[in-house]
Amino acid sequence: LAGAQTASGLLQFDFDFLKGRPGDNDRTKITQTAYIVRQGSAALALAKYYRATRDASVRDALVRLIAGLGKSGVRIGRPALLPWLDATGLLSTSVGRLTLTALLDRLGLLYRPTGSGRLLAYHDDIETAWAGGSAVALLAELFYAEASGDQQFKALRLGWRDGLLALRRRDGGFRIYPRSLDETPYANGEAWLALAELAAHGDQTATAALRQIEPPLIARNTAKPEWHFFGWSAMAARTRYLTTHDPRYLRFIAGQAENLLASQPLKDSDDENSCAEVEGLAAATMALAAGGQRQSDLYQRLQRRIDVEMARNNALQIAPDQQRIDLSGGAALTSPRLADFAGAYLAGTAQPFVRVDITAHCISALVELMPEAAGEAAPAGAQPATSKKP
Repeated sequence: LAGAQTASGLLQFDFDFLKGRPGDNDRTKITQTAYIVRQGSAALALAKYYRATRDASVRDALVRLIAGLGKSGVRIGRPALLPWLDATGLLSTSVGRLTLTALLDRLGLLYRPTGSGRLLAYHDDIETAWAGGSAVALLAELFYAEASGDQQFKALRLGWRDGLLALRRRDGGFRIYPRSLDETPYANGEAWLALAELAAHGDQTATAALRQIEPPLIARNTAKPEWHFFGWSAMAARTRYLTTHDPRYLRFIAGQAENLLASQPLKDSDDENSCAEVEGLAAATMALAAGGQRQSDLYQRLQRRIDVEMARNNALQIAPDQQRIDLSGGAALTSPRLADFAGAYLAGTAQPFVRVDITAHCISALVELMPEAAGEAAPAGAQPATSKKP
């Protein structure tokens, strides 16, 4: 991943081995948003790895990547009337939602284009300023700063924090774009994790925000679990449990993990990368271990699932000098370009392409499964996460 860096600091995004070239990018709002958000995900994975290992070989690439992300963004502030409008319930109505959104945007009531907040965006385009992108970029900078002691990007961290807070909703979620009233499980989970880690590092602004957003967010997702929320929320609740030792986070994790095992049974085939799912499973096992539940039936079932999923995922990693991919259905693909992507993870045997966020999720999952992370979780009464050393 670190070797895929370009002159801008960002990374070569993807490569499709069937087409023999990078994947199609039609430069729509969706693809532009995905591009910059997934660059942030890659930075987070490298930062997690660097924090866990202190491997100096990735430090320079990580610094350039964070700097590159810092150059792509927009300013944002929270209008004074927005909290009042949110409190009325008007922003949550499903009637005439598109018309209401357009009206509020035209009146300047959804966001201010100035202020202390920053949002990661593709080429400074407000239309691509997706909440989750700022959350993962913030986490990358925070973990890098923790591991290195380097505070050169602190202003970016605080700006991304304030940008996320400008998008919060009274129901615990986060608006996905400045010009939107809608939320998404991914952005909610990523934002929760970012604020949880900030709070674990002593950020009182994040701690105060968590007191407001967590009760409704946990209640909603306990009543109606969302699979796409699981991975990020499990890591967020794990961090909160290790920081506060409040058993409600452990109960939430256990309930979410039980739901995932029931609603997403293990597939018979191994044709799809599941590293993003394993991130959440690993975080859940760490929290259960910290809560003294290593011998529980749930812990054992989660561990067995992780073992099977990661054996399949690791078979999708491209080896040095590899030139052949065995595809689903007994077919095979030969490509001289495979060796150029040694170390990267394929999307699956039915999807022979690589992309920075797919490899990033696998790096993150492997870090979550390191013995220092998953084997000896902090017991109740231990110091907060800010003092833990790998």
